[in-house]
Amino acid sequence: MRAALALTLAVTAGGAGAQSLYDGTWTFLDAASCRPGSDAVVRVTLPEIRYYESLCRLSNPVPVRGMGATLYDADCAGEGETWHHRLLLMRTDDGQLLQLQDGFAQLLNACPAEAPAAAPGK
Repeated sequence: MRAALALTLAVTAGGAGAQSLYDGTWTFLDAASCRPGSDAVVRVTLPEIRYYESLCRLSNPVPVRGMGATLYDADCAGEGETWHHRLLLMRTDDGQLLQLQDGFAQLLNACPAEAPAAAPGK
């Protein structure tokens, strides 16, 4: 129970200096794509996710019971457009970041300079 509460607090914490389980630099390709300016890099610093030429601000975090995942409302903007959707983030057992939204799932790998925290319960 304490571990679940600690995870919930770490994931939903806000404010200066607070780091979530999802924070870091990620890529949907291999480590070579982690170079600055790559369009394959995703930077998570909750409550924001920065993609190549777009930014999403996440709000209303809801821990998903029994999954070690968090569901967010995402307000995004990029290339002159704005859009809204629901976004689920979850760390996998092997340290990847799963990003899931309506009709789309993507596994992200940590960039080598990052030292991601262990997945929940690991």
